[in-house]
Amino acid sequence: MKSATSPSRAQTRTGASTTGDRKTDTALKLWVVLARSFNAVSARLAEDVARHDITSTEFAILEVLHHKGPLLLGEVQKKILVTSGGITYLVDRLVEKGLVKREECPEDRRARY
Repeated sequence: MKSATSPSRAQTRTGASTTGDRKTDTALKLWVVLARSFNAVSARLAEDVARHDITSTEFAILEVLHHKGPLLLGEVQKKILVTSGGITYLVDRLVEKGLVKREECPEDRRARY
């Protein structure tokens, strides 16, 4: 049963829909395609990172370090949006796996990369 506010397919085919309705329909279709594409890429990423025994968040850290070079933990934390305790835990795991190493900051002995 059709609702009183939505045009029937016949009305749409005969040109009764407005330009705004067509733009909305196109935008909705594009959004669905984008969402499906995102889900497909996300699933593939999850498979790949799991194959290497890392989580997607650990992968995000590795990606940031690859593109930005050595960073302080706080800088990495801001880039991947985790808590300060979370970034410490995650980097510790990556150190244990031999994927990253911590280094002293030459300008500030309290800080570590």
